[in-house]
Amino acid sequence: MSALAALGALAAQGACLPPPADREAPASTTARIVTTERGPRGGRLVLVDEDGARLADLTPIEPKATIDTNPAWSADGRWIAFASSRGRSALDQTSLWLVGARRGSSMERLTREPSVDRDPRWSPDGRVVVYASSRGVTFDLWTVTLRPSDRGPPRPGRPHRLTATDHLDELAPSVSPDGRTVVYMGLDRTTQRSRLYTIPLAGGRGRPLTDGPADLTPSFSPDGRTIAFAAPVKGRGDIDLWTVDAAGHHRRLVVGEPLSDETGPVWSSDGRFLFATSVLRSVASGLPILSSLAFVDLSERPIVLRALHDPAQVVPRLGAALAPAALDATRLRRQPPYAAAVRRAILEAHERATEGRPDRDRSDGGAR
Repeated sequence: MSALAALGALAAQGACLPPPADREAPASTTARIVTTERGPRGGRLVLVDEDGARLADLTPIEPKATIDTNPAWSADGRWIAFASSRGRSALDQTSLWLVGARRGSSMERLTREPSVDRDPRWSPDGRVVVYASSRGVTFDLWTVTLRPSDRGPPRPGRPHRLTATDHLDELAPSVSPDGRTVVYMGLDRTTQRSRLYTIPLAGGRGRPLTDGPADLTPSFSPDGRTIAFAAPVKGRGDIDLWTVDAAGHHRRLVVGEPLSDETGPVWSSDGRFLFATSVLRSVASGLPILSSLAFVDLSERPIVLRALHDPAQVVPRLGAALAPAALDATRLRRQPPYAAAVRRAILEAHERATEGRPDRDRSDGGAR
């Protein structure tokens, strides 16, 4: 494990390792994972299989630097909602978009306000997307209702505010499987403490669920009984994955990898797997070295954190959307434990750099 710290010098570019060349998915392949792949020109959504292989682009190349993030898969498997800087003046300005869950699908912009809109999540019936927006003094939660269309993606209605506070940034919503409750993180702008809250999807008053002081990015389990979230371990500086029950009780550490930060947990449809973004940091400087998709099989004993890297070449990945279908458990369990996977990834990237191989930016198809 300590050998990972020595590898930090090999990754002076942080998470900007060179991505591999484009590959097309075989016609018979069904992708069940969507993630953002980062590169010098921002990042876009790609389809990934359970071996980590990049199958195809989901969102297209833009002439200028663009980033597509926060993907969320609809319960019927047809659509991916995401946040994107497409059509905006800066990478940190994002609106909500919708794209079909197949390569080459048309896209629809859901929000057009000048605010920053992010963190979209679906209601289980697919009629509503809940998201965070900076329209007010702080980030508040909003909802937008989608109307089915015979000629493409669903059409958005007028957004409606769900929360309204002047001291909290309300972010990272997740809707319960029964469609009644939204859990989210509330970050106090004065104290910088964050904890989890719940609010009825139909509207009402937010209620604290956890005490904090740094509880982040909650996610309801498919049965609605458990909420996964990110939080630091007391006495350590890293962020790990935890669970509480839906009433906020029985807090339990699930992933405790001390060399990385795990955030943004997402459950598989059967509740067996928990995916997250894992950021490996240098022990010496604390700077990020590599962001990866990571996951645990909750049926495994002991639970092992594993990394899901592209077998062809390592590329920084963040965020995951999982299809409403069973994942291939056999292929996932073949993936190496996290520490071994990132060690190998960084060494391979270093070897390529010293061999003088040309970089190809897969976020723009290798174009220059």
